[in-house]
Amino acid sequence: MPVDFSAFCQLHHDAYQRYVRQVIADRITATHVLQHALGDLVLTWHEALAGPRTATVAWSTITRRIRRATATGGAPASALYHFVPAGEADAVVLHRLAGLTLAETADTLGTEAASVAGLLDLFDRRLSATPATALRTCWRTAVHGLASATAGERILAPANRY
Repeated sequence: MPVDFSAFCQLHHDAYQRYVRQVIADRITATHVLQHALGDLVLTWHEALAGPRTATVAWSTITRRIRRATATGGAPASALYHFVPAGEADAVVLHRLAGLTLAETADTLGTEAASVAGLLDLFDRRLSATPATALRTCWRTAVHGLASATAGERILAPANRY
């Protein structure tokens, strides 16, 4: 395994793990899916390094497998992807549900903190819109699932007003 890949994984593994636990209901399945997703990434690692944003390519590779897995075992947070674009849902899940800071979320997605803030603002506007009843119900369910996580897991509370 390339040394730079190992270093990259050490930097991002916690964020990836926190993300996958939000979108895949079963903890064991989440762990296996993440392991396979990292296997996918190592196979394309040299391509990821060749681009200007390694983290962006890595996120795309990682989430491709994770999103396939959510079709059969998704947690409430995975339903957000039915209501908002994937980039917006990614930012919300990472920052508000998984508890990453704006900077950590941006680093994980391979973008700038201002872009993440814009995505979160867009989500808040959608959530506040009058016809967003289904989205608000989905969001409440995701937040409730976070609040009722098992006592043995250390998950940070979402940083929002909903």
